[in-house]
Amino acid sequence: MTVFDLVAHSVLNFPFQGDIVRKGWTECLVIGDTRCGKSETVDKLFQHYRCGELITGENASYAGLVGGLQQTQKTWSITWGKLPLSDRRMCGIDELSGLEQAIIGRMSGIRSSGVAEIIKIQMEKTLARVRIIWMSNPRGKLPLAAFNSGIDAIQNLIGAPEDIARFDLALTVATNEVPLNIINSSKRDTAEHVYTTDVCRRLVYWAWSRKPGQVVFSRAATEAVLSHATDLSRRYVAPLVEGAEQRIKVARLSVAAAARVFSASSDGQTVLVEPEHVEFVAQFLDEIYCKPSMAYDRHSRAKIQEGSINGKQEV
Repeated sequence: MTVFDLVAHSVLNFPFQGDIVRKGWTECLVIGDTRCGKSETVDKLFQHYRCGELITGENASYAGLVGGLQQTQKTWSITWGKLPLSDRRMCGIDELSGLEQAIIGRMSGIRSSGVAEIIKIQMEKTLARVRIIWMSNPRGKLPLAAFNSGIDAIQNLIGAPEDIARFDLALTVATNEVPLNIINSSKRDTAEHVYTTDVCRRLVYWAWSRKPGQVVFSRAATEAVLSHATDLSRRYVAPLVEGAEQRIKVARLSVAAAARVFSASSDGQTVLVEPEHVEFVAQFLDEIYCKPSMAYDRHSRAKIQEGSINGKQEV
């Protein structure tokens, strides 16, 4: 649910270190074993927030997601797919393993630029700035435990490193992570229903409507972004954590975290990003990357050590 909120409350673009980050919206990947509640959680939150659309990747094609040409009598016309039609909004793509890696690769451009482009008999382009929650079981119907780490499962699912690098964060969910006595417990914690559908929906739409001039990083927050990005890049290897891009990923997620808790100016118009939002993002990334089913930390240490040994051998 935290991953969902960091996607749902991201903004379209924002200023950072004197430049405008054109892609301010976030994307995440949730990969895990079947019947772990990935789709149900996202679907229930879509219903609660009354925004977003769930798409099944198993039945989708590139034309269905991005667009394609359609002939009516002797006239060709372009029909845009789900992503361009969801510009500025949010969607969940389930059963990503049903999409071929080649199709995922063809979507690199639209994911990085937020522009869908068709160049055939007719040439058209349109905006497709979509907050996407990608969900999937591992490819080949294998359990998550069959892989040495979650990052290996992600590489097997997505393929090209540059396509993996476009996710701002990734989460693994395994069957043994929640004890059966909790799942089958007859007692359920209850709380006063304060965060109603209307309140949550207004907060999401507030985040979506923020313009670049309405997002402000404090100086301490900017320094925290750079510091944590450097630390993460040293401890984790590519492709999910990239040294050249990690500061932007941390900045995107920090803005979303600030919007989620309504860190705003006195007039309620400007998102104020403070060091505590950056700290939360860094700690959360460590939490999900170091969990046993992900083991990104262990994978990274092995790769760093392997590179160090190979480097000594070459010398």
